[in-house]
Amino acid sequence: MLEAPPPLWRRRRAWLSLGTSLALLIWLGAQLDLEEAVALVQGASWPWLLLAAGLGPLQVLLSAERWRRAVTALGLPLPRSEAISEFALSTFLNQVLPGGMAGDAVRVLRQRRQDRPIGPVVRAAVADRALGLGVHCAVVIAGLLAWPWLHPGIPRPAGAVGLAVLIAGAMLSAAWVPEQTPIWGRQAAQMRTAVLSSQVVVGQLVLSVLLTCSFLLGFACCGVALGQPLGAATVTVVPWVLLAMVVPISVGGWGPREATAVALLPLVGVSMEAAAATSALYGLTALAGALPGALVPLLSRREP
Repeated sequence: MLEAPPPLWRRRRAWLSLGTSLALLIWLGAQLDLEEAVALVQGASWPWLLLAAGLGPLQVLLSAERWRRAVTALGLPLPRSEAISEFALSTFLNQVLPGGMAGDAVRVLRQRRQDRPIGPVVRAAVADRALGLGVHCAVVIAGLLAWPWLHPGIPRPAGAVGLAVLIAGAMLSAAWVPEQTPIWGRQAAQMRTAVLSSQVVVGQLVLSVLLTCSFLLGFACCGVALGQPLGAATVTVVPWVLLAMVVPISVGGWGPREATAVALLPLVGVSMEAAAATSALYGLTALAGALPGALVPLLSRREP
């Protein structure tokens, strides 16, 4: 069974995540024209920001359904209403707690309190997250392949192709470990059952594609809100920006997301200030969209 890291390591990672976010944001602030970035944010179009924030609850519904299907594929019943409320809470916690995965851990522990065996619950959660990351990486690679046609005359980011292939190869190697492999093999087989078995794979992939598209759409809405439509960069550059949020050394993706946006979006004609402002607005709208999850513990206490 996958074990939780010791408390000391969790505390150190929390401080590392907080420090990373703060350090990157402070460093970016020193590189940018903050007055210009703030002016862009102040002039943002509220309808587009509301649309971006409104995608949050939809993403919770899609994510909860994908997770529910992973859990039930391993033989554990999970009502849809419970899956939605638990995923809403974990999404909110992932936004506000260091590391980006604290919400997942809380969701697993709350399932244990429902007398569900911890092993399959953990494996379903890991498989669910891995599938989402895998589909996102596929979009990253597709964007790189389409780059010469979507951005003629602009070279791809240095090292991007190699990094994308490395990430994809690592994920495939981890996913297709033979079942006979000691320790990890049986767990990997159960994770494949949760998201890639013939009974669930089509639905899981469709949900993952819809989720990835909704994330990209949310970022694009923030660009339009600033009067900076991203166009083709939505499928070539933005996937990299959002991929930076996956690295578990920040708070809600703050810092790595903005640094990646400032590094890559100027390649396709977006100013550094507009890139940072768009990324920051995406972070704020994502947080706003996750706020309903904060009500889950309060509503749970009222249940008989």
